[in-house]
Amino acid sequence: MESRLLLSTSLGVMAPAPAVIIVDNLDSGFTKTGTWSESSAVDEYAASSVTATAIGAKATWRPTVAQAGSYEVWAWWSAKKSDGTSYDRDSAADYTVHYNGGTSVKTVDQDKTAGQWNLLGTFSFAAGTGGYVDLVRDTANGTSTCADAVKLVQVTAPTSEVIVDNAGTGFTKTGTWSESAAVDEYAGSSITASGIGATATWRPTLAAGTYDVYAWWSAKKSDGTSL
Repeated sequence: MESRLLLSTSLGVMAPAPAVIIVDNLDSGFTKTGTWSESSAVDEYAASSVTATAIGAKATWRPTVAQAGSYEVWAWWSAKKSDGTSYDRDSAADYTVHYNGGTSVKTVDQDKTAGQWNLLGTFSFAAGTGGYVDLVRDTANGTSTCADAVKLVQVTAPTSEVIVDNAGTGFTKTGTWSESAAVDEYAGSSITASGIGATATWRPTLAAGTYDVYAWWSAKKSDGTSL
């Protein structure tokens, strides 16, 4: 029977799901100037949105970005009445995205695709609160302009997995280690140590970021029992 203090085979790291940041009109990252009133629409995000009729009214969404990078920017507005008809919204609402390096204006028809997320574009954002989106009622198109919610979705490369195995580069050890006879090893090899102080180290080569970390160890004998 093998007596083991540390059982070594492989270490894997995997990038997590992209970050999603939502700023709703009820959140602290939302500010407004001018006169805005609560809407009675039934297709609001989180059951609230505000509308403005006066020219010059401005709404601003300022997300807190934890990690710099490229983000899709989405906007949600409301329009649907409880009787199934729609309010007369701004047919040329100008959303301005203030990103890392410039600004971009996206004109949308708020009479269409209300009650859902609508893509404004993909932009680079620095970490922090320097980037933001604003909406100004700058024309008298429609009876009102609606401000509801903005969402940022981090754009990442396909999820990557980095594995360091005890038989590959990036793995080092000190002390006395022996090849295990287990049959449930990763890639057909693992090693074991019984001496106090034996150390195994896995050193992956990674791009900067946050990763999930997984470990694999072996224990099963060929007869189905465990070491």
